[in-house]
Amino acid sequence: MVLINQEDIPVGRKGTVTSRFLGSLYAVRTPDGRIHWMERGELESINPNRHRLFEGDLARVISSGHDHSFLHRGDLVEILKIIEEVDYYKVLIEDELHWLNGFELAAYQ
Repeated sequence: MVLINQEDIPVGRKGTVTSRFLGSLYAVRTPDGRIHWMERGELESINPNRHRLFEGDLARVISSGHDHSFLHRGDLVEILKIIEEVDYYKVLIEDELHWLNGFELAAYQ
């Protein structure tokens, strides 16, 4: 696979897909106004009566991940868009495993 869009991995780097799963991806507005993509496991509902997140909800950041240095655990973000069933791939690149979205990868010959 050739990586086409990943902050911590140079574009064009080749890797080997080791596994795949489906997950949800959330476009959120951060406290400083940035628009950023986050995974469901990084967010929790602030509504104690409803655990599912919907567009327009506020959610609390529970894990900011390695590329979200501007976000901190406990920050509130607004859910702008939800994409259900996004392909995620575990990719081995130079002896390191990375989780990547399917749209960040392209086949190579």
